[in-house]
Amino acid sequence: MMSRSLLRLRELIMRLFHWFTLPLLFTLSCGEQVVVRDVPSECGNGTIEGNEACDDGNEDPGDACTDGCKLARCGDGIQRGGEDPQAEGYEACDDGNTIEHDMCRNDCSAARCGDGIRRQDLAEGELGFEACDDGNNADDDACVAGCVPARCGDGLVQLGVEDCDDGNDEDTDDCTNNCKLPGCGDGLVQEGEACDDGNDLNDDACLSTCAEARCGDGFLRSGLSAEEPGYEACDDGNAVDEDACKSDCSVNVCGDGVIGPGEGCDDGNEDAEDACHECRPTSCGDGVVQTGEACDDGNRIDEDSCLSNCALPRCGDRVIRTDLAPEDEGYEDCDDGDGVDQNGCTNACSLAQCGDGIRWAGVEACDDGNREELDGCTNACELPACGDELVQAGEACDDGNAEDRDACRNNCSAARCGDGVVRQDLGAEEEGYEACDDGNQVDHDACTNACTPAGCGDGIVGPAEQCDDGNQENDDDCSNRCELPRCLDGIVQEGEECDDGNMSDHDACTNACQEAACGDAVIYVGVEQCDDGNRIDNDNCTNACEVARCGDAGVGQGEECDDGNERDDDECRNNCRLPRCGDGVVQGDETCDDGNRVNSDDCTNVCLLATCGDGFTQLGVEDCDDANDVQTDACLDDCTAASCGDSHVRAGAEVCDDGNDINTDACTDTCVEARCGDGFVREGVEACDDQNAVDQDACTNSCAVAACGDGIRRLDLNEGDAGYEGCDDGNDVNTDACLNNCASAVCGDGVIHAGIEECDDQNPNNGDACDNQCQFGLGRSEDNPANSCRAILDVDAQVTSGVYWLQPNDDPAFQAYCDMTTNGGGWTLIGIITNADGENWNKGSARWVDTTDFGNPLDPTTNADAKSKAWNRLQVDEVMIVKQGTGVELQSNDECFPAQTMRSVFRRNSQNDSDCALSCGTQVRSGPWAQDRTDSTLRFRCMDTHSSGSAHGFTWGPDSDNSMFTTMNNGEYRDYNFGFGAGESGDANGVDFDSSTEDGGTSSDQTQRIFYAR
Repeated sequence: MMSRSLLRLRELIMRLFHWFTLPLLFTLSCGEQVVVRDVPSECGNGTIEGNEACDDGNEDPGDACTDGCKLARCGDGIQRGGEDPQAEGYEACDDGNTIEHDMCRNDCSAARCGDGIRRQDLAEGELGFEACDDGNNADDDACVAGCVPARCGDGLVQLGVEDCDDGNDEDTDDCTNNCKLPGCGDGLVQEGEACDDGNDLNDDACLSTCAEARCGDGFLRSGLSAEEPGYEACDDGNAVDEDACKSDCSVNVCGDGVIGPGEGCDDGNEDAEDACHECRPTSCGDGVVQTGEACDDGNRIDEDSCLSNCALPRCGDRVIRTDLAPEDEGYEDCDDGDGVDQNGCTNACSLAQCGDGIRWAGVEACDDGNREELDGCTNACELPACGDELVQAGEACDDGNAEDRDACRNNCSAARCGDGVVRQDLGAEEEGYEACDDGNQVDHDACTNACTPAGCGDGIVGPAEQCDDGNQENDDDCSNRCELPRCLDGIVQEGEECDDGNMSDHDACTNACQEAACGDAVIYVGVEQCDDGNRIDNDNCTNACEVARCGDAGVGQGEECDDGNERDDDECRNNCRLPRCGDGVVQGDETCDDGNRVNSDDCTNVCLLATCGDGFTQLGVEDCDDANDVQTDACLDDCTAASCGDSHVRAGAEVCDDGNDINTDACTDTCVEARCGDGFVREGVEACDDQNAVDQDACTNSCAVAACGDGIRRLDLNEGDAGYEGCDDGNDVNTDACLNNCASAVCGDGVIHAGIEECDDQNPNNGDACDNQCQFGLGRSEDNPANSCRAILDVDAQVTSGVYWLQPNDDPAFQAYCDMTTNGGGWTLIGIITNADGENWNKGSARWVDTTDFGNPLDPTTNADAKSKAWNRLQVDEVMIVKQGTGVELQSNDECFPAQTMRSVFRRNSQNDSDCALSCGTQVRSGPWAQDRTDSTLRFRCMDTHSSGSAHGFTWGPDSDNSMFTTMNNGEYRDYNFGFGAGESGDANGVDFDSSTEDGGTSSDQTQRIFYAR
């Protein structure tokens, strides 16, 4: 782009060129200069010059000569003035187009309703809108006055379409709302009608006579079930009960008590022993006519003159006689005995046929019983219709074909000129022939009202015709071209000297139809140089019609001066004009003069050299020039067009402009402020920009790189892809539905889902403290304790031995060891007893209440003697004693405890053995004496057999021996006891389950005993 200093240098060079070079060139190029004055034509000066067709000396565009010196014509877009519509050339309008369907017709007449041309330039509702225009004022055709389509309800009767039209919406007056005269079958109940369902059916609730259907009207009602009111099984139109159809419209049947057709009798009962059985007299068939018999021919043939039930045959008995010829009286074509006259067999036992006066339902549309073809029912039993070749009432003709272009229209109206259908069944010489038929009454369009194409000479002024006198006279008031006589029509009329029929005004015959002559103000080309139409000899045109010349030293018309010399830089130019800016000669204060009116070259129209800032855009040098030094508009102060990247923010067009094409700063190369979503990553502001509105991909809608924890879940990755997120709740809470690694919380993920999971140990082991539904298993937690070890085993048969939480009652839960395998499992460790510390457990010993924890039953964590909290709180049914290291187990043989705790068993206060003893059957489960001992009992008792104090404990021995220490020398029995005594020498604190002595003596070994209960 050119800088301001270069522009200044260029302007200086141009000035020097004009000051020094141009005058030299003029001097070198001009020898003897002869100047002939160039007189330009000027429309409106009253003189026809140059390409002017006329010049009436005024500026009125609405007369015969426009202000552009053109002859006025319809279609030139200029409305001819004048108030007389009958005046030649009068125009009501002139829109300058060839559209026939707008507000101005192509003949410059104003469009109007009734001119036969429908306006199409208006929308419905606008003033002047036409929905139709048939060119007539008739209100009984398809287009009524006002150019609106005829419709039922407009109060105007459309011939051939409507019977009437009262213009109201009252459906029960003399004209229905469908513009039909009221009558039976129109669907409206009028005076004298009981009903009117709008059809001609006789088998529904309303007959075709508009009378209500009733039993006995002779028409069988259909569409009803037997239980509905009005049902008819038959209807023969009479009140006779003894024929096939009784008077209540039920079928006559045997047993109804009425002797009907084909019945010899009918007593209305089923008594087989009376005189009439199954509607046949009991004596019938003996060949003798007895009382109650109408006949008796002694046979069982029904089709002869006597039925097999001794009744005389008659029509309706459902038996067709075969003993008669068609001409015999009583002959039957059929006999259906149903009392229905409208099916294939009439109630007269004749086959239904057209013309019998009975409409055969489903076969005949009507049957009036006559041979009259032109009444309401044809001889083919069909309803009259246009196209049946029968001219009925309301039809002008009926040729029975579908050809609409012959003498009879498809609506059975006679073809006529003006019906809009061109007949094609006639030759041009035949009467009624139509060359066209536009269906309107406009005689001045392309098809006349005589159905002949409009043509010049037919006596009818048609389209594009000014007149039509119907003759071949060319020199009367209408030419053979159907144009009004006028100058330039090529026909010399009265008052014309000539008429060459052309628009050239400069030949021998002027456009005024006068012979060309000097002084007529029209230049006769090739003969006259000029013709100003006056007798002034010193104006621009001499009286000899020669052009006056500039340079003849005489100031003529149109000359500002004439000094008669050849100098062009003096007070009078060589064209006889006074010097002025724009004359092509640099004079006075002019820095240039290029003789044109162009402001975009290097010399402006004020004869100053073009410069940036003069307000004129110099082509090829400047992009623009707004004559100001504002840098925020479309043109900069160096006359270059403002553009994005020029470092100037253009007001209203640019938001920013930093003069670079960097898209990663605050202003993009399109001069809009950088924003998130524009596709450019702004340095230091945005981490990404993917130019989309998808918030769930790698770049969020805030132009931050998607990251787990931003609260937006990525949806552009598949599970397994790096960065995949199953969820993203935007928080750092790891115990809700979405983990901090954006994985959806699931059972087994090692994180406890708050409110959903009780635990989550991240393993598939269902037998530990946390199950596979992430809930604490029964007994696995203090929040979900079991009431016993057996209850845990009942829930989970695969559970292993170990420490579990128990809560047998409402007291707080505690931990206890559960043996889930020995002897069926479900055992709760309640105590570990040993004498290792050399101490007895007396009744009052504080060690009955052990508040310390305990561990493995074989390795207590505190001391050798321990009782779990189950000792005091677990209600048991069975007990098991295990001797450590020997495998000997002593177990009660049945559930002998009345749901007591072990503590309650040993705290009985009575010293009487019988009061405090509890006895259970026992068995030794293992060891050298493993056996069931049905004669031995494990007793829980008050040990009072010694002299001092009382002892609580266990003893096991024969049922016959109440002594705790009885010795059985035969080796068959052994006593095993364990006591908590008062410390006397004879007390035993341990049970010797496997003593090697044969005398069953008691020993106080130091072996640990483990007590379980369940």
